[in-house]
Amino acid sequence: MPKVLLIDGDPGCSEPIRKALRGAGYEVELATSGSFTLTMLEWDRPDLIVSKAELVDMDGYELCSIIRSDPKTKDLPFLLLAGPTGPVAGAAARGTRGEEGERTSGDALHTGRAPTAPPAP
Repeated sequence: MPKVLLIDGDPGCSEPIRKALRGAGYEVELATSGSFTLTMLEWDRPDLIVSKAELVDMDGYELCSIIRSDPKTKDLPFLLLAGPTGPVAGAAARGTRGEEGERTSGDALHTGRAPTAPPAP
């Protein structure tokens, strides 16, 4: 059975994702922080890592970068769940102006890449 490592500091919020993955035939392990995830990866390798963008001790982008920099884990598929949770994130997801006044797109927020051009009006 394929194994998914689900990373979320609030296990109650991740329960719908956990149930959906189990219903689809995946074994699901839960980690509650980025540092705990890194410790788990020393002992076991999941088939997929699913992480929230906002974690207790680091953000999901940083965690992904650490995992990608390790030759033993660099090829693990990593799915980062990001969504509008704050004023800048909400503005970015709607393709509106963020706190600094720049126009951005939701794609930039979800991929961690800066937009190469402003979105069309």
